[in-house]
Amino acid sequence: MNHRLAIFSLLVAYGLYLALISIGGTAGLIEYARLEDYQQVIEHHIEDLDYRQQLLLAEVRDLQQNDQRLLIEARSVGFYLENEYVIRLNGINDQPYLLTSGKRLPTLPVGKDYRPIIRIIALGSGLFIYVVGFFLERPASSSKEEIARPSM
Repeated sequence: MNHRLAIFSLLVAYGLYLALISIGGTAGLIEYARLEDYQQVIEHHIEDLDYRQQLLLAEVRDLQQNDQRLLIEARSVGFYLENEYVIRLNGINDQPYLLTSGKRLPTLPVGKDYRPIIRIIALGSGLFIYVVGFFLERPASSSKEEIARPSM
């Protein structure tokens, strides 16, 4: 009977491990929810990039059609005609948009690893079932054995 109890407790521990790993493992429900949240962040970022792309395409079309605007933009980044003179004043920044950085995609934070905790819980439960089953199947013994004497 001890052999059956050991196999049963191992099966319970393994079953509990599989159940808990499907919730808290690297491919479990918690990780799946975290990845869904990150997918929404990425989709929003893609929408922002599409909007910025549309703005940039409109600006390119405007620069292609408007020579005066093209000349102003070229001057703002440091290009001048050959016959022009440039006077720069110290302390005045005429290129503020060059200092701003683009919006970056946030990285996916590393999730908590629940596998060691899950292993401890599963093995502990299997050991607990084994110990409880071991003590429940043991026959109750008393310290005083009663021997039936034939009456005379």
